[in-house]
Amino acid sequence: MKSDRKLLCVKVRERHPLKGDTPEAAILHVLCDRENRPLSNVMILGVGGELQDSGRAPLVIFKDGRGDYGSFNTGAGRFFHTNLRDRVMRRGELFSVDYRDEDRPAHEEAMTFEITEVVPLISGAAV
Repeated sequence: MKSDRKLLCVKVRERHPLKGDTPEAAILHVLCDRENRPLSNVMILGVGGELQDSGRAPLVIFKDGRGDYGSFNTGAGRFFHTNLRDRVMRRGELFSVDYRDEDRPAHEEAMTFEITEVVPLISGAAV
């Protein structure tokens, strides 16, 4: 019996960085259904930053949309929330990322990201 699940490599980039800033980027591995929507019961794993950057860091997006860079970022940007899980994984799709400073709960930064590339890695029964 063939499965309708597929593993996608999803590249994303910040849409409107502050003037003079390099856009934030990430590469994510997303297990999806046949419509390229993330499966609700599986975490999304990835790495923040471009692959050639020395400042890249692994990240995880939990089933509820909370994200964590773990011990690689112990500052205000460690934790975030995203609505990526509600989106279809396709080029041009927009989603938001909200960074929350645990030490200053009133301080929050919202960013818009765009899916720039989607590459199928595995599909069918192997996933």
